[in-house]
Amino acid sequence: MTLSQSDIEAWQKIVPHFKRYNYSEDKMLDYIHNLTELTIPNRKELTALPESFGLLQNLQYLCLDRCKLLTELPESIGQLKNLQRLYIEQCPNLTTLPESIGQLKNLQLLEIYFCKNFTALPNSIGELQNLENLSVSGAKKMITLPETIGQLKNLTCLCLTGQGNAITTLPDEIGNLQKLETLIVEFCNKLTHLPNTIGQLKNLQSLRLSNCVKLTTLPETIGQLENLKYLDLRFCKKFKTLPENFGEKLHNLTELNFHCCTNLQSIPESIGNLHNLQFLNLYSCEKLKTLPKNINKLTQLKYLTILHCSNLTTVIESVQNLNQLKDFGFSGCSNLSEEEKTQLKTLFKKQIDNSLFEAVLG
Repeated sequence: MTLSQSDIEAWQKIVPHFKRYNYSEDKMLDYIHNLTELTIPNRKELTALPESFGLLQNLQYLCLDRCKLLTELPESIGQLKNLQRLYIEQCPNLTTLPESIGQLKNLQLLEIYFCKNFTALPNSIGELQNLENLSVSGAKKMITLPETIGQLKNLTCLCLTGQGNAITTLPDEIGNLQKLETLIVEFCNKLTHLPNTIGQLKNLQSLRLSNCVKLTTLPETIGQLENLKYLDLRFCKKFKTLPENFGEKLHNLTELNFHCCTNLQSIPESIGNLHNLQFLNLYSCEKLKTLPKNINKLTQLKYLTILHCSNLTTVIESVQNLNQLKDFGFSGCSNLSEEEKTQLKTLFKKQIDNSLFEAVLG
């Protein structure tokens, strides 16, 4: 194969030493054929990748970083049969990926960072049967995921995050991701709910939803995630409550974080079924008036924070039997009576004296 003049000029921008050391066409082709890793950093003058990009038959790693004039990738990228990892970072004029991306049968990782005009993943994304990690961060114009996302049978981590992410919903097909272990949907300012199919993710261990400021509740099926260990709802400022059956099957949950859920109004009694819960953060849950008495059943709880819960009226009945606590704080709970504050201080001072607790007292 011979390279066109435009291809030669493009390759000289991608690999500057081609021009610097006056590489012949044959020498360029030999170099391209044998390349296994390629990073294209800060090529401000690069407007397009050459169609001959498909010649990188041995490429396993590709990173496109700060190629600010790059508007699209060539269809020939689908010819990179050995590509395993693809990173695309800060390419602000890139709007989508070519359909041929689905031909990358060995791709295991695809990460797209802060491509602010990126609007959509192609439907062919579902053909990436070996994909394990998919991340799209800071794509302010991407509204949803294609339904074909549910075909990614080996996906273990899905991350949708970044300030101003425009995601409004997730497709029902996300419930088909049977190997998914980590789901991160953060800073999605327009996300209002999760699909009911979320309960089908039997292997999900970590669900991170922080800073989804329009999320008000979770579907009832959340209680079916028997392997869930970590649930993060920090700064979900409109979040009001959990489903009543929340704690029924979440026996492996160890961390539950409501930090600055300022609109949280109640916690269901079923929380007492979270027998392995070790960390519960209710910092600045300003509308929370009571704690469920069943918190007393959380025998493994070690860290409990209820700081600045200004509407809480009683705590003592919910915490007096938590014998494994190592850290407990209740300062800023201005509606607690002086008598209750004294009881709490007495209770935890006694436990500190027994070397069982390190308490932060209000």
